[in-house]
Amino acid sequence: QCVSMALTPLLLLGMAMVYADGDNVLAMTAGACYVLGTLGFSVLFASLSGHAGGISGGTALTIALVLAILSLHFFRKDNHLRFVRYFSWSDLKQTFIGSAPDSLIYFCWGFLVLVVNKFTVAFFNEELLAVVALGVSIVQFSIVFDGVGEALIPLGGMYAGEKNDNALRELANHSALVAIAEGLYAGVLMFVFAPEIATVYGFRGDAAELLPVAVMVVRVLAFAMPSMALLMMMNTHYLVVGHAKFAIWLTILKDFLLPCAFALVFVGYWIGLWVGMVIGYVVAAVCPFVYVRMKYKRSYFPWLVKKDEKALDFSLLLDGETLVAARERIEAFLRSGGVGDEVVNRVLCTLEEHGSAALKANGSNRPCVEYFLSLVESGGVRLVVRDDGVTMESTSVSVFEKRYLNTLNSNRTEYCFKAGD
Repeated sequence: QCVSMALTPLLLLGMAMVYADGDNVLAMTAGACYVLGTLGFSVLFASLSGHAGGISGGTALTIALVLAILSLHFFRKDNHLRFVRYFSWSDLKQTFIGSAPDSLIYFCWGFLVLVVNKFTVAFFNEELLAVVALGVSIVQFSIVFDGVGEALIPLGGMYAGEKNDNALRELANHSALVAIAEGLYAGVLMFVFAPEIATVYGFRGDAAELLPVAVMVVRVLAFAMPSMALLMMMNTHYLVVGHAKFAIWLTILKDFLLPCAFALVFVGYWIGLWVGMVIGYVVAAVCPFVYVRMKYKRSYFPWLVKKDEKALDFSLLLDGETLVAARERIEAFLRSGGVGDEVVNRVLCTLEEHGSAALKANGSNRPCVEYFLSLVESGGVRLVVRDDGVTMESTSVSVFEKRYLNTLNSNRTEYCFKAGD
């Protein structure tokens, strides 16, 4: 068990880093092997040893094998991960703060279980504690919605590093829609298959008399799934945009304070306790938007990221026609921002060189290209071009400064233009 606990952080970090470096297939394969390997080896070792210690051994072996699978990434030609000696107290502090919301979730759930158990014993019947265990398991099921946030982190971190606030807002909008859709889907399945879920949790045979109550609890909590999914995504978003303390307070609010508070309000009836918890999750999902709207300017609403009027971000499938359209759109943006002719011409020249090289390198394939422009001091321009085509570094000579990096399995080139250079 100690070996598993020691290796698990390394495993999670390795999966995240491989995914961030663009090897999505290997990261997903490692995740699947971890789940299946843990189940298979734990059952096998427990059967062979005859005691629960075999489960720990199976888990430790699985983690070691998955780490070996992840290490295959270092043999790829397009690997950008390197081991370097580095330590910083400041970074350690930021890591601790950034990990606090996810850690707090489990503490809050522990206190939530305690409070709901106390409510049940004090106001109802101890026999209903079995139903409480089912209800709490349904609440904890919401951790699967963190997958949307995990997918948001690499791209959101890149946008945050680029200070591409408009793209961050757009990413948050799309992620929220995906999270709500997942929550609705899960909620519908839970509502429809509530009897089967309750039966799986043991409400059959001698416990069959509690089956109707258990089914009702599952169906009530099904209405909380969209809010839970959205809250999971919001927590990750606030971490990505640098508001870790806000994410910490939101975790405490959504996973303990509001569900318990509203459960107490409706605790006069057994089902009211669960209805109150659902209302608590819905209110928790609304609170961040109300807070941001009241405390910050309208331009920060709703994601605590300011809309940047001096930046342009858009994407397209590249071909001859879309390249011309992108050129015209970028030229209009630059001239409306008061950028001088010299810089405008150099930006457009670089755009055409990059686009032509990408079209030539990809042949009949149309790469997806994203352009990000921001106006800087003294009439300068910063241009970031990202495409998912074949690995290719631009050779433009019309810039003051250029940086190339393959990120998330895409070409990313940053150009800086300064007036008079």
